[in-house]
Formats: sequence, C-alpha cells, structure tokens
Amino acid sequence: MKKLLMMIGAAAVAATGANAASVTIDSVTQRWPWNNKIDITYTVTDGQTLTSTGNDVYMRLVFNATIGGNSYTIDGVNDIGASASSGQHTVTWTPPEDLKVKASDCTMTATLYSADNPSGDDYMVVDLDTGVVSYEGLLYSQELSNDRYTNNVAYKTNKLVLRKVPRGGPYYTQGKTWTTEYDFYAGIFPVTRAQYEKFDSTKTWNYSTAATQTSGYKPADHLCWNTLRASALPTEDIPAIETASGDSFFQLLNCLTGNKYNFDLPTVKMAEIARRAGTSTTYSWGGSPDPDYAAYKNNNDGTTSEVDAHLPNNWGLYDTQGNIWEWTIDYQGGGYATLSSAFERLSESTATSIMTANRALSGGGDYNAALSSYNAGSLLTNGRAADSTTVMAVTARVYCIMK
Repeated sequence: MKKLLMMIGAAAVAATGANAASVTIDSVTQRWPWNNKIDITYTVTDGQTLTSTGNDVYMRLVFNATIGGNSYTIDGVNDIGASASSGQHTVTWTPPEDLKVKASDCTMTATLYSADNPSGDDYMVVDLDTGVVSYEGLLYSQELSNDRYTNNVAYKTNKLVLRKVPRGGPYYTQGKTWTTEYDFYAGIFPVTRAQYEKFDSTKTWNYSTAATQTSGYKPADHLCWNTLRASALPTEDIPAIETASGDSFFQLLNCLTGNKYNFDLPTVKMAEIARRAGTSTTYSWGGSPDPDYAAYKNNNDGTTSEVDAHLPNNWGLYDTQGNIWEWTIDYQGGGYATLSSAFERLSESTATSIMTANRALSGGGDYNAALSSYNAGSLLTNGRAADSTTVMAVTARVYCIMK
C-alpha cells in the first residue's frame, strides 16, 4: 500500500536571527493517515558556523505551527533536533495524538535564535534527573565532539548521550550488507554504574576498582536481561508504565522520558553496525588488536576499564569491543543474515543452531579474554540466559529507533 502524503500550507517566512541569518519553510508534509508525523523541510541562509579556530556561531530553531486556529510551538532543540546550519534540511515533528490536521487551515513559520550549543540531531542527550530529551549537533570535528562528552563528568553520571546512526548505508556486517530504513541512536558509552544507580540505588557491583579508576565511570556489570526488559520476550516490546515503579531499567527510563522514545536493547545487527562504525575490517580500527582501543587480557589493571579509557570508533562510540559483553535484544543463534531488516528481531523459529533460552551478546568479550577471539562480527554463538542473576561480565548500551 502506498503512503498518502498531504501537503500542509507552508508559510515562506524569513525569520530573524544573528547577522543576516534567515530561515524559510519550503514544505510541510504529513504522513497521513498511517501515522501522525509531519516532515518539515526548510532552508537556512548564513546560519550556524563551525570553525577549526573556535570562532563558532551557534544557533537554534523554533517552529510555530498554526492549525485550526491553535498555535503549537516546536522547539528545535528539545523536540526534533533541527539543524541551524546553512542549507536545506528536513526534520520530523510528532504532534499531539488528538490533533486533526487539515491542509486548508495549517501554516508554519520558523525563527532563529542564538544558542550555547551546536544545533542538529547528531546527538540525543537524556537528562536522567528531569527526563528532558534534547539534541545537539556535531562540533567542527568528531574528535572535538568526543572531547565534549568525555571531559564532562555529567555525561557519565547525570546525562545519557546517544549518537545518531543515519538511515541509509550501505553498512557492512558479518554475513550481510544493510541499507537501513530508519535513523537510530546508540549510547556513546555502555550504561555506567552512576547512570544505572539513578534507577536502582541498591545495585551492587562485582568488579573491583583499580587505584587509577573512579567507580562511577565503570560500566554497570552483573545486569540481568529479564530485569532490564521486564521479562518481555525478544520479539515483544517492553510494556510501558505510567508511574516510576518496579525495577526494570528500560521501563523506568522510558517512563522518565514520557514513554516517547522506546529506549531498548539493540538487535544483533544494529549493535554490529554501531560497533563497526562504517568499517569492514576485523576490528573497527583495523586488522590487529590494539590496546589503545580496547581493554583485554593484560592491558586493563586486572579489572574492567572505565567507559572512556580507550579511543572511540569513527562515530564516537566508546568501549564497543573488549572490556565487557553487552546484551542485545535477540535470541542467541544463527539466522541473522536471513532477516530483511537490521531492525528485525530474530524470532525463536528463525534462530538456528543455538539455545533460544539464551540472549545474544555483543561488544567483544570480557576483560579477561584475548581480544583476538572477539572481532567485530564474532558474536553469533555467544549468549547468556535471560534470567541469569549471576552473570558478571555483561552490561547494556541504550538504543532507540526513530520510526
């Protein structure tokens, strides 16, 4: 069935901003009636400027939609991650569920304002105290953005940062190359102990802390898959809760953020796409083990390393190989390459060869193993029981799919 598109009245209004900056609405298209999402295409002239010299000019966009005589403000930072850099962009707004849009009575305008952080949707930032979700763009380079998040302890304690993996590709994985139909976000770090304790202050940790480490920045360990996902099966979504009760990490995280983003574990192939970061080599950094990029036997003080102790991959994701295993949403087994989408979950009937009671692991092994056993695609036969409460060398990384 083809998707019907309804063009909403677009007001081509230049907005005010710093210097000669302006923004024009090009089109507003509703994906109706199959969902209530609205795509806004706009063009920025003389917009946000990112430089290698530090003479940056940051801007943010605010959209205003007038529908049926009612006004709706759309914050480009907290709502949709709209880029204010020069050029044409498209962002997606999800209006209130009860909003009935008619092409004849809708107009939209936009305004540019000065900002303290780069606009865009390259990063999603979740405030773990308030539940506010905001977006930030890349700085002048990936390296500068990496420094932004590793040098500020808030992003390893009070805030959760996820990096966008744009739809498209091709993305190479073991056994198949994928073209993805949705953007998705992957946590730049595994969940840290300090972040997990925001939801469970009674959790105890198993791995010791070396003299040079700060325990709050180590990955959360000894995490039970069933506890993370409220015992929902791999093919089931996590049940939403309306009040912060229970001990399911993802239920509590989703409740905190208004049950809007469906944060969850990744499929096996989502995890591999994020881990490889556009590469096809044995490891995301090349063909040989490298202690600068990963914690493995004899290079990590005899315990798990802190989440930012090693170099990141090309997309600014840390600790994606070595150090400690990460849960995925899928059953353990083969059959992943037979799926039609990197977002499709492996069903019990599709899993071939291994135990469906187990859940597949990602990430490249525990800190006490030789890294050469755990290359970028080697996870198809590694798994643990979903109900295990004694698994030490397993953590979680937060993902969400932007459908």
